[in-house]
Amino acid sequence: MKKAILTFVFSACLGATVFAQNIDEAYKKGRESYNKKQYTSAVTSLDEVLKADQQNVMALFYRGVSHYYLKNYEQAVSDLDKAIELYPIRADFYYYRSLARKEMKDLSMAYADLSNAIALDEKQAIYFYERATIGLELGKSNFAAEKAETEQITVTNAQVLMDADKASTLNANQYTAFAKATRGELRGKLSNSEVELMPLAATSKPIPDDQKTIDIKKYITDHKFVSLDEGRQYYQELFSTTLPAGKKPMILGMLRSKVMKDVYGDALYQEDLDAMNQLLNRETWLLPEGRNYYFNVMQNSRYSFSGGVQRGKVYYFYKVNKPKNSDKYRILMYGVYNNESNLVYDSYLTYSEDSVKKTIQVFASLKDGYRWNVNTDNYVQYEAPKTATAPAKFTTKGVLVEMANDNKHGLTKEKYNKAIKPTTDSSVAEMKATLNYVILEYVKLLNKPSWWVI
Repeated sequence: MKKAILTFVFSACLGATVFAQNIDEAYKKGRESYNKKQYTSAVTSLDEVLKADQQNVMALFYRGVSHYYLKNYEQAVSDLDKAIELYPIRADFYYYRSLARKEMKDLSMAYADLSNAIALDEKQAIYFYERATIGLELGKSNFAAEKAETEQITVTNAQVLMDADKASTLNANQYTAFAKATRGELRGKLSNSEVELMPLAATSKPIPDDQKTIDIKKYITDHKFVSLDEGRQYYQELFSTTLPAGKKPMILGMLRSKVMKDVYGDALYQEDLDAMNQLLNRETWLLPEGRNYYFNVMQNSRYSFSGGVQRGKVYYFYKVNKPKNSDKYRILMYGVYNNESNLVYDSYLTYSEDSVKKTIQVFASLKDGYRWNVNTDNYVQYEAPKTATAPAKFTTKGVLVEMANDNKHGLTKEKYNKAIKPTTDSSVAEMKATLNYVILEYVKLLNKPSWWVI
């Protein structure tokens, strides 16, 4: 029986090989056309890829950006929506979606996208420049009648100035003139409250907290905010409160972080994260700390986390989340090679524990065309006793027992042992260690593109 299963699995793999190679060739052609700025040709090739593989995140990205340059803005947003859903921590995905939304006059959502991009990568001058230009437009009353279906957000002149200055700091040659012009346009328009939001100059000496600042910090630390409305109301109160120079940005940032922690906690299901993401597009007073909190919870919480490990020339990145009312954690794993992020594994794992032990099972998943078929008879298992001093152990079940391991991972023994050993006894740390073990020992389970030359 076991031999029959093994034969079936490898026959299926061979049967899909030609199909996969054709798709990989189409993708390679599309990417080459994109690099040559032949965007119509790129779209044609990537259409072929995505008809067969709707989860090819880089094909969605390149086709979306190609549509942007072809001025097909709605198609660009549609493709980038899907790419972000699959791979939500690539800053450039949000950046290009913001450009398309800007052309569609959906300025509020374009601004939100740039806030996402900056939360993920704050070293790109162009992100701050673009957000500053959109902030300027949002401040002009003549755009109020042109706003898209989403509600328009409020951007302070202080935020626009800080973005312009940040762009200039990161790339003085390109953005110094823009920053100077922006300061000239907005300096006289700042209210007293907005002036207080500006950070102190780098050369300024920090001012000790006065009693008023001390009392506010203590209140934020000790008080439990029970709702977003309560947090917003107190934010507005503080926004109008006079504080010593340089104190208000720190106080408001502290408040935003505390409100997010109090109201949402750090054990969010996928549905909760989706709702939080939508909320942050509207409640911009929560930025930037709200965005940072969102990405942190997405990547490092009980029901949603990500991680990865380097194996040879490829970094394998996984994101895992647990929907409500489900006993399974969904796994999407990407191979990152030459700045390309390709889906190589789509499956799920289960976590269970009783009075004796904790058990994790990561199931094999075979790609058939664009579909992934999970086989619950074949899995890698992690078991750790809850009380005994015996070490945790990995075992394999089903066809994986006979599948030759490939331990040519390129890691030293020390780094290998560190990767597969949980950092704590938490369920998340144990699931991460198990996934690292799967990558390092059972890389043949992962569907690597044939055009990777490794």
